[in-house]
Amino acid sequence: MDHNRYYVMSGDVITAVITGDDIEIVDRQRAPIALVNGKSFYSWVSERAIDDSRANSRILKKTHGLGSFASDYDTSMLYHAASITDNYWIRAEGEELEYKDIEFGDDTYFKMAVSQDASVMSLARSRSPELTNIGSREKGWKIIDGEWWLYKNEPETEMFFELATCRIGQLLGFDMAQYEMDGMFIRTRDFTQDRYNLHHADGFVFDHVDADGTRVTEDDWLYNYEVISEFGEAAAAAYLDILYLDAICFNVDRHTKNYGILTDRDTGEIAGLAPNYDNNMAFYDFAGQKGKIGPLAARFRIFIRECGIRYQLPEATAAQIMNSLEGLEPPEGIEKSDVAQYV
Repeated sequence: MDHNRYYVMSGDVITAVITGDDIEIVDRQRAPIALVNGKSFYSWVSERAIDDSRANSRILKKTHGLGSFASDYDTSMLYHAASITDNYWIRAEGEELEYKDIEFGDDTYFKMAVSQDASVMSLARSRSPELTNIGSREKGWKIIDGEWWLYKNEPETEMFFELATCRIGQLLGFDMAQYEMDGMFIRTRDFTQDRYNLHHADGFVFDHVDADGTRVTEDDWLYNYEVISEFGEAAAAAYLDILYLDAICFNVDRHTKNYGILTDRDTGEIAGLAPNYDNNMAFYDFAGQKGKIGPLAARFRIFIRECGIRYQLPEATAAQIMNSLEGLEPPEGIEKSDVAQYV
């Protein structure tokens, strides 16, 4: 960690001052929740960088003057640790910059991010949101009519199950990020819409040891439910909806980077839980699970019963689920009727 002074900005408002390893929160309402809760500045910035396990991350780094294995911190800081899904960024002491100077407005590197397309390498370098696009699948931000869309390059089976889970969640009345196909990619519109900041759950839930010595992991359902309840009853109810949909669609990948809280960019006030997103690992081991009560479904039933949580189970018939999947083309070997019966 260097010992320069940095300012954590929300738009053009200073929310925290960083001096070496010290963090001074100056606007608790608008500061990143993770920093307010004690995450280090270095870790928070590093987690805003492209996942270097993605094959295309190395060429993206090289194209922007970084070494293939540049640290996540250096990668993120190249463009002031800015992101599409919030208005946080880092200003070094002495920099005369405003938020309008560092906002992303260019998708030049979209094709390079989602596929092996090096055609833009000869062009003049431009600011790219791709270096702060997290997650393990090849993906890219594309701007269409002034709005950002996140495109993912996933295996055909994952795209189908992500679409199916979105449709089933909508059928049940849940708040879902809308997914759709565009050619060979699956895409979703940026649900923050320049109005909200997305705070991933790893900014407010952490592995810890309770006062009685019990070890609690960050993905513990009751722990999450209790913390999210502090953001309001609606947020807590929406979290239960996410768990329920995960249970009936056997989504095994609900980690703390794919759910979170939205706050208002202007006021910092809690707007609620983010829409349900990132369900490409739903229907895990689908062929092996057919005809069984999924382990997550059994676990959810025990969870609400033993914890005394009141939850009205949404209902849908196999016929209604089949109708919700209308227009989707399943990969070879998967029948929509089997998906409906499974749920």
